[in-house]
Amino acid sequence: MSEKIIVAIDLGSSRLVAAAAQKDDNQKITIVDLCEKATPKNCIRRGVVCNIEKIANEIVLLLKKLQTSIANKLNDSNIVIKSFYYAVNGHSLRSESFSKNIAIKSIITANTLKEIEKQIITDLQSENIFQELQTSEGLFDAAQFEDFEKISILHRLISNGFNLDGNDFDNVINKRGDILKVNYLGIRSKSTLEEKLKKIFEKTKNFSAQKEIALLALAETFLSDEEKNNNCLLIDFGANCTSCIAFEKGKLRDLFVIPFGSQNITKDISTLYSVSEEKSEVLKINLSLTTNETWKNKTEESTISRKQIENVAMGRLMEIIQLIEGRIGNLELNGGIVLAGGGSKLRCFADLLQTKTSAKVRNISFEKFTETEYSKPENALIFALLNCGKQNCCEQKEIKTKDKKKEKNLNNVWNKFGNKFGNMFND
Repeated sequence: MSEKIIVAIDLGSSRLVAAAAQKDDNQKITIVDLCEKATPKNCIRRGVVCNIEKIANEIVLLLKKLQTSIANKLNDSNIVIKSFYYAVNGHSLRSESFSKNIAIKSIITANTLKEIEKQIITDLQSENIFQELQTSEGLFDAAQFEDFEKISILHRLISNGFNLDGNDFDNVINKRGDILKVNYLGIRSKSTLEEKLKKIFEKTKNFSAQKEIALLALAETFLSDEEKNNNCLLIDFGANCTSCIAFEKGKLRDLFVIPFGSQNITKDISTLYSVSEEKSEVLKINLSLTTNETWKNKTEESTISRKQIENVAMGRLMEIIQLIEGRIGNLELNGGIVLAGGGSKLRCFADLLQTKTSAKVRNISFEKFTETEYSKPENALIFALLNCGKQNCCEQKEIKTKDKKKEKNLNNVWNKFGNKFGNMFND
């Protein structure tokens, strides 16, 4: 295989996805195939796995299906999936800023910064400074999950600049001073999120799992440097959660997940108008249609008007936007807002965001990828994982030991036969 084959899975609250892409030396990405199925009911809620055994089995089935598809499409029956990338994206995921002042006695080196970072990681892991995100539904974790706890785990520590004797620097190596202040952004979540994922992948032991932070992968794939430098916000509007990542002057400013998504709109419609969730989902999805006439044709059996559904959606969307505004504060989004996720298909969400923030709003662009039928907002995360994957996830199937012995014995027979045949002519 001359090109790398990257494999990724997306464990969503509404759908499970496995996909593969070829990546050449120029980082050109071509989607080989994408397999998906609906997430079994009550197995994943707000990014947290509730049924480890069931989801592990579903992952194995999806990867086996994908492997067969890769072999068929690339006309190579010996290709085997050995690893895959997955994303950490639970509702307790968020970033927190940390800083530490250190007295400097000599010139700052790379080793100095490594030792400082090592000490900060030790300090963060030993302290319980996790803060709950409070919403109108209260401390959402406590009410929803049986394993509620306040212990958190540090997934990533990102350098966020330095201050040496009162002056700000992006890099302080080879500089000399008295007091160094290091600034970091720690990405954390409840430890149960990581623990449950590990238990899943223990049960998929034929495949090696490699972790990425969902929002970091999305930002790397779908945000430009110009947007980051001018302050921007990426919103992944999913089924059960709305995940956000903000940049200020090119640096990561904040990362957080709001425990509401597009399915909350579906449930609101169902509750308010006493209709099934299936019908409510259809009514919600049809909000993406451009004209009222099209709405009438698509929902002619419904006595509920488009305006009524819009009002329900707007109420929930306003709540999400207010939570986002409360988190990012007075950040001026001159770089705009970028939308991903299935919920971003709701035109009223983009319109409302633009009205409330005065920022330019756009949907994600799949220009990094070759054209494919899978280039849809709901596939943003799986595409981001494929883009960020570095290691080849597939290899050639090994010939079994017995088959090797048979092949060796057969070669010996032919060699002996060849020698005798040759000797006949020599005689």
